[in-house]
Amino acid sequence: MAGPSRGPAPASSWTEISTGALTAPFAFLGPSYDPQLRELRAVYTMASADDIYEERWLPTAVFGDALAGTDPLFRLISRYAEAASC
Repeated sequence: MAGPSRGPAPASSWTEISTGALTAPFAFLGPSYDPQLRELRAVYTMASADDIYEERWLPTAVFGDALAGTDPLFRLISRYAEAASC
């Protein structure tokens, strides 16, 4: 990844997620984990923008850290993380 005419961007300036990285462990866990894989696939293919972020008011965005908040994504992940830890 290259920044605007400044060469490579530092890793801290961008993020990404690979859906392959999310699903790969299930290949090693075997068919008994297929239901969890189907549920995971549904989460990342059927999630809407409202499930991921919420827009912030312009003053909050200007003086805060971002134009959008990720509380909805946190809640989505927490539902599954808490279920897995029980």
